[in-house]
Amino acid sequence: MWSHVVNLSAMSDEKIYEMHQKLTNVYWEEKKKSFKISTKSTYYLQRVLGKITRELDKRFFPKISKYK
Repeated sequence: MWSHVVNLSAMSDEKIYEMHQKLTNVYWEEKKKSFKISTKSTYYLQRVLGKITRELDKRFFPKISKYK
């Protein structure tokens, strides 16, 4: 593991946003490379089922749902 120290106050807002986007893109590209097909399918299904669960909770159990 590595760490990097950056003085954000010396950078413009545009540069900070640009670097954040770059890091985010690299992170997701590397994450995609490390996934196998079965892992991708499971990951996608978890996201979809989570959204469905939240919607069902909001519609059928509005008073006790933690998702509002």
